[in-house]
Amino acid sequence: MHNSILMEKSLVMEDRSNILRRMKVCRFCLCNEEDNLLNIQEKHPQDPDINIPLPSLSLQIMACVSIEVLQSDGMPQFICKDCRNITTQAYIFKTNCKKSDDALKLFLLTGQMAKPYMHDVVQIKVAPASEKCISIVQEDEEVEKNEIVTTTTMGGETKVYIKIYIVLL
Repeated sequence: MHNSILMEKSLVMEDRSNILRRMKVCRFCLCNEEDNLLNIQEKHPQDPDINIPLPSLSLQIMACVSIEVLQSDGMPQFICKDCRNITTQAYIFKTNCKKSDDALKLFLLTGQMAKPYMHDVVQIKVAPASEKCISIVQEDEEVEKNEIVTTTTMGGETKVYIKIYIVLL
């Protein structure tokens, strides 16, 4: 009798696993707008405004959020366009932080400071919880270097503007 209960639980878990694997949902925000979803494992064109080479999306995800994304992991294999943009910007920011840290340490040794290269101003729309996805769009607003500015519109929408710098070594 004990074995039959274990087998029944195993079948239920297997059914759930199959359902989960086939779900058309963003793995990171659970957005389920099919026309907004991209397969994580497929190669997608890089944003033409980003002029540095980027690794695959699954490697960017692993580098930024420490979640291993494998085709065989049984999890949904989709990411929405908004989460993809967030991931790319987070990866660029993380890479820039590492390069800047290396440049500052090199300055201690050599006395030479690397010159920063301004990348993009990114607008992150902080949406109410009822919205399905967070959107990121390029914005060209007056934002001071190394400054994070938040503004609230009449409708209560909060906007955060961030300038991202990439240090070329």
